[in-house]
Amino acid sequence: MTQSHGSSLPLRRSSEGPKDSRAAGRSFVFDLHPSSEIEMKIRLLILVSTGLFVFGTAQAVDMKADASFSGTEHPTFIDTNGDLIYASTGVFEVQGVHGRAVTHSFTEFTDFFWHGETGCDVRAQLVSQDFVEIFKDGTMIFFSATEGYVCVDLATGDVAGGASGIVTGGTGKYEGATGHWQMTFKPHTLPSGLAAITGDIAGTIELP
Repeated sequence: MTQSHGSSLPLRRSSEGPKDSRAAGRSFVFDLHPSSEIEMKIRLLILVSTGLFVFGTAQAVDMKADASFSGTEHPTFIDTNGDLIYASTGVFEVQGVHGRAVTHSFTEFTDFFWHGETGCDVRAQLVSQDFVEIFKDGTMIFFSATEGYVCVDLATGDVAGGASGIVTGGTGKYEGATGHWQMTFKPHTLPSGLAAITGDIAGTIELP
């Protein structure tokens, strides 16, 4: 988000402002009627030299990315790493601080392997994950995971997972967005192989 610290209006020195040159940059007020073009140019030059008049200054704006989501994933025939464990695609409804959105995802994990920790007897590691959050007005935010896992507790049968990653851009007001996020999720696999998934995501989106 671009924020300008000034306007095209020239400034004049306040008659009651401090005389110390170190404080001179703080003692200007707006003057809507400069007496001459030369005076205007001089004042603009002062503003630029004192750093008070900034054109196009961009300030990074941090925005929360907190949301809850629910949806489904189904397997594909895509196997990016050749381990014969196929990726899945998903569609999720998202409700968060930015409003309601629909998310489309691509996710690939390794096969499960013995892990042996309490609550995580077997584990699968994330190979890759990308998802796009699409808002009602058509604007989008792009997310990419850098790590993730799914764990199975053999004693209870519980399955749960988590992932974290970065914001890689977007469209509209989210163009050029960056940031970081973390999420937790719980899948429920149906007999057909369709997975119903619920979860929460939290993080920060930084706009240029």
